[in-house]
Amino acid sequence: MTLVCGHLTQLGHRRVAYLSGPEASWANAERIRAFEAAAAFGIDVTVIPCGHTARHGYDAVDAVRGRGVSAVVAYNDLVALGAMAALEEPGLRVPEDMSVIGCDDISVDDLPSSRRLTTASMARDELGRLAAQELESVMASDGDTEPRSIPMELRVRLTSAPPAGAPG
Repeated sequence: MTLVCGHLTQLGHRRVAYLSGPEASWANAERIRAFEAAAAFGIDVTVIPCGHTARHGYDAVDAVRGRGVSAVVAYNDLVALGAMAALEEPGLRVPEDMSVIGCDDISVDDLPSSRRLTTASMARDELGRLAAQELESVMASDGDTEPRSIPMELRVRLTSAPPAGAPG
């Protein structure tokens, strides 16, 4: 989310909605915690309860309207795709009228909109390799292993741009 906030700040966004995931999700809690630190970037984030499916994202857009936000960040790419569909139905343009950013970099090859989505991504191959190493290490010893992290990458595509009316 640090990468996302930095990207949105560079584009000129100041008010953002986060369509949050399931309450029990560790990743969602970490994303909300990161957004709480977004004030350092000069971004005001409104957290909107949502879910994890495209339908949840679609339905959550009603709560986004009237909030004065210029960007939506979604819990995952499915939520982002649902939100994009709801935003574009009445004629809004993504990213000209509203930027949308997802998380996880899913591949939905039969949905052209997924190939244009700006998203936070991690190297899945590296994640799988590290998970296998951690499992092997835990099984071979009685002790805990040190937590490791995998750096995220922001894949800037076609759904993020400066807010409407920004000098550009």
